[in-house]
Amino acid sequence: MREVADGVFFSSGCGSNWILLREDDELTLVEAGYPGDAPQVADDVRRLVGSPSKVRAVLVTHAHVDHIGTVPGLLSHWDVPVLAHPDEIPALHGEVHDQAGARDVLANLSAPHMARWILTVLRAGGLSHLAVPSASPLPLGGPLDLPGHPEPVASPGHSLGHAAFLLRDAGILLSGDALITGHRLSVVDGPQMLPEFFARDPQAALDGLDVFADLPVGLILPGHGDPWQGNAREAVERARVRSASQTSR
Repeated sequence: MREVADGVFFSSGCGSNWILLREDDELTLVEAGYPGDAPQVADDVRRLVGSPSKVRAVLVTHAHVDHIGTVPGLLSHWDVPVLAHPDEIPALHGEVHDQAGARDVLANLSAPHMARWILTVLRAGGLSHLAVPSASPLPLGGPLDLPGHPEPVASPGHSLGHAAFLLRDAGILLSGDALITGHRLSVVDGPQMLPEFFARDPQAALDGLDVFADLPVGLILPGHGDPWQGNAREAVERARVRSASQTSR
């Protein structure tokens, strides 16, 4: 875990990232890693505020197992609301399964580093089918009344209800999986899209990058990969160029 801006902490686990927003002695947890990340997530919270009772909310960009993996276990000990975009709630409740499955993976076995990634996912609990029945829709239309004042930015495509979060005052975008900077299946670093088989609608995900282009951002904290410094428009353009390059191969 490292502090990348005042009160903004970035942490990486088995294969995905989460962010903690501290204000006074309270926290907002954004994303929650794989099931295997639970000890690290809990330790991050203890290091920053001492007690999970000071976590005001858990925000998730979408309901994939590498972003909600620790939530069911943590909720057995924590009394904290879990919030996501309204369109993502059916997936969080377990009513629909909106995620790449074994068939998608088998169809892409030739991708670079796939065997190593599969092993990592298995060890991290990535085959778990999770649900968060208590999850609620977050309010849209402005900053949330939570530590860090994150502002939801609807960015569907990777999943039906994917939402990034803008920290407007800090100039930081928490981009989830709508825009990443690295992945175990990628051979490059920097702004890019996840491999298409992970997305519900790859073209919608690519088109949806427009929503980020004019945001007042100087730092991007993705769901996968390292923090990236630069403006959002440059990040979007780089991701599109890389996507076009991969498509033309």
